[in-house]
Amino acid sequence: MKKLLLPLLLLFVLLSASCGKSDVTTDPEKSPEPNPITTPVCKILSAELYFQNKLFGSASLTYNTNGSISKIASTSDTAFTSFNVVYSNEKVVLKTKYYGDYTFTLDAQQRVIRTETNGGYFECNITYNAEGYISGVVSRSGTSTANHTFSYQNGNLKSIISKLDNGGTTTTNFIYNTDIAIEPLLNIDPLRFADIYHPLVGLFGKRSKNMLVSADVISYFGNPEIYSRRNTGYTYEKDTEGKIAKITVNEVETDNSPNRTPYIKSTNNYFFIIKYNCN
Repeated sequence: MKKLLLPLLLLFVLLSASCGKSDVTTDPEKSPEPNPITTPVCKILSAELYFQNKLFGSASLTYNTNGSISKIASTSDTAFTSFNVVYSNEKVVLKTKYYGDYTFTLDAQQRVIRTETNGGYFECNITYNAEGYISGVVSRSGTSTANHTFSYQNGNLKSIISKLDNGGTTTTNFIYNTDIAIEPLLNIDPLRFADIYHPLVGLFGKRSKNMLVSADVISYFGNPEIYSRRNTGYTYEKDTEGKIAKITVNEVETDNSPNRTPYIKSTNNYFFIIKYNCN
């Protein structure tokens, strides 16, 4: 499979796809409704990744008593990364089998302000604006750094402008549908375009209000001149209860080097099947 976005540490380090649980009662001054209507709480039970219509790998999820993901067991770490999660007030650590530890340092509001892997060889430092959205990320890999600036429009992340220390610039523009967003699935999470990988649910401040349908990445060099462009589109299929049951991802990368006719460098198409446990 050509480029399946690193090893995918579960597409979903997502969901509390909880539909939530709500009781229907009468006026608080009166007795509760004798037969309240409740909506079951649904969490992802498993996920399957299909490439060229063949099963590439699957994973099952385990949760702790607080309802947070505690473990992911995968049949293939190139499809979904297996890990255990250790939570504390100041840090969250993902312990993987093959890729070492991913450590998230939290602020007083339980938001991630720093990520670190491989003993600090790769790290991100994250800042937030007054509204609680991520405003910027400075990422470092070895001696190379990148500064990512976030901008928002109508409650959604509109773009990320990434300036590299080698002089290159990448602009990523996002398009959303009108569906109210669930916690973003990992491989459709815009944070990965700012070098933040494996974002666990609820630890990165306020997020976009709608579901992502397109991410258009344009990389520049020179005056600047367009060097390459990669567009990723996302489509969703829901089950009869309105839960997302299938996500299809289509990627197209083109080479737009100067003095050359643009051509398609690569395409990538795959989809995920998601199963839930509701109670």
